[in-house]
Amino acid sequence: MPDLNGLEVLEKLRQIDAHVPVIISSADIQDYNRARALELGAMGFVNKPVQKEALQGLVAQGLGGK
Repeated sequence: MPDLNGLEVLEKLRQIDAHVPVIISSADIQDYNRARALELGAMGFVNKPVQKEALQGLVAQGLGGK
């Protein structure tokens, strides 16, 4: 993204709505960035390339399923 990175977008989103479910998908595997995303309220983090089952599980969780 040209102006903001994903964590900055998540920070701004939290200022608007603290309860919107967010799943982060990134090729960045640094522990700091993963931890920061979770601190900011992301409900999950999926590494790229995305594994279908991992993403489906997080989406179901975000929609209230198990």
